[in-house]
Amino acid sequence: RRTTMVIEANLAQYPFAVPSTKHAKKISSIEVTGTFHDRAKDEDVPYRWVVKGASGLPGPLGQDVFYGLLQRWYRAGAEGTRIPYESVRSFLLDLGYRHQPGKNDARGFTDALKALVGLQIDAENCFYDATSRTRYSLTWHLFSRATYPANLTDFDRLSPAFYVELDPFFANVLQHNGLWVLPFSEDDYRQLTPLTKRFAVYLGKMLKLNSVHLLSLDDAIQLGPVYD
Repeated sequence: RRTTMVIEANLAQYPFAVPSTKHAKKISSIEVTGTFHDRAKDEDVPYRWVVKGASGLPGPLGQDVFYGLLQRWYRAGAEGTRIPYESVRSFLLDLGYRHQPGKNDARGFTDALKALVGLQIDAENCFYDATSRTRYSLTWHLFSRATYPANLTDFDRLSPAFYVELDPFFANVLQHNGLWVLPFSEDDYRQLTPLTKRFAVYLGKMLKLNSVHLLSLDDAIQLGPVYD
């Protein structure tokens, strides 16, 4: 559990962050459209995945913070909804920071938390209930709240009051087959750039589903998302 990289299966496939700091500040939403093939009906079913942020969209740091929180929750036994992170400094060092975090790093971290808590995902026609054989739409959130130091100079302060709370629905998804272990470690993940981190997670999920996954480059880029 200490070295394994875990992900949430839906967010590995569909985007929730923008792997570019410059573009994350300019983009207000992410939208992905496509089709599923319904084997039972032998027809293509359209879907739409839309991500909006009340406090902007998560950028590269937001992507890392999300996966860092997920690893902590998994290492602690994947129970409950609260994820304590002790201090901003210790959490950022746990993400693989090679320098001692300071005030600017603390500001980036709290901005990332705000973006993650403010995220809303509208998944239209994206989910399927096997029991009722019904495809349905869902509006959902990752986290319900986050606490952090009131003063950025307290980035190295240790406190049990610093935590992030999983949204109850999302916690339930993670606890029931939504949490996937990937064939590479956290250390492997940290060596990558923000964009290749995104595609490593995506391909890691797809290669667990299929020995060969056929997808057009255009579709893969859309799932990045890439705006350059």
